[in-house]
Amino acid sequence: MKKYSLLFASVLLLIFSCGKENSVNPNPDFDPTSNGDTEPIEDIIIPIDTNSNGGDSASQMLKATFDVTDIDFAFCGFVTNNTSITTIITAANIDTTKAVVITIMSDAPTTNVDYNFIADGSATYNSDSKNPDLTNTYISTFGSVRFSSVSSNKLVGTFSFVGANGDNPPSTVSVTNGSFTAIK
Repeated sequence: MKKYSLLFASVLLLIFSCGKENSVNPNPDFDPTSNGDTEPIEDIIIPIDTNSNGGDSASQMLKATFDVTDIDFAFCGFVTNNTSITTIITAANIDTTKAVVITIMSDAPTTNVDYNFIADGSATYNSDSKNPDLTNTYISTFGSVRFSSVSSNKLVGTFSFVGANGDNPPSTVSVTNGSFTAIK
């Protein structure tokens, strides 16, 4: 559980401390025009555009029901890494107090395929990303994501999962009706 919390904290650190100037090249299967080279894993930047005057921020979003509360996340981006065959989708709400990270460990995303969070990756929800500790970080125990549209710069899909935190005994959150449009 601690390993996942550290991964989640590292991804959040990347989101909020790095700019858009660094990026990875797409997987050649995912984008046939690319050469398939990637940046080292430590240089991956999650390109979330928080500037309302630039980028395609109006069309990026993630929303879901967390237990009984509907939450909209205004910023949603993704990166792909050809070396480890990983796709990471990240989302943050407007005041960056909540965050979602969906990681798929598989070939380039394919439409209409269910990616199971136990076999193919994970989902993490942080209910207080300003204080990412085990009591407010929920890591998927089961669930899945499905892509309805895939391109080199945009992913659209749906997801659901049940996450547990590190409390003893652990508490859970049920995430349903999840949908996203992630922009690279």
